[in-house]
Amino acid sequence: MLPPIFYKYIHPETMSSEPIRHPFRVGFRNAVVALLAVAIAAAFHLARIIGTGDSIALWVWPVAAIGIVLVCFAHALLGAIIGGKRANNVALIVLVIALIGIIYWVKLVMDRSG
Repeated sequence: MLPPIFYKYIHPETMSSEPIRHPFRVGFRNAVVALLAVAIAAAFHLARIIGTGDSIALWVWPVAAIGIVLVCFAHALLGAIIGGKRANNVALIVLVIALIGIIYWVKLVMDRSG
């Protein structure tokens, strides 16, 4: 469950049991909110890293942004078919599986590098 402050930013049709009537509008609004959050996190991360001389993979931020936009629009299109609440549940399951896969991949990469 999201903290109450987030409910005013996401599109209201996202939490409805009814099918989403305007999937492009819902996907766009939710993607903008998510991208703003990631942009703020990226700015703080880059501000912290810049003076230290640490190497950072800059390709991660655009890839994350593209992934977020794809997930938001796929969620909205799925919500147009099966309803917003069901789409939330399906998206949660898919994203948890993706997170487990990413953690496993990072573990494999770290084991190979020494």
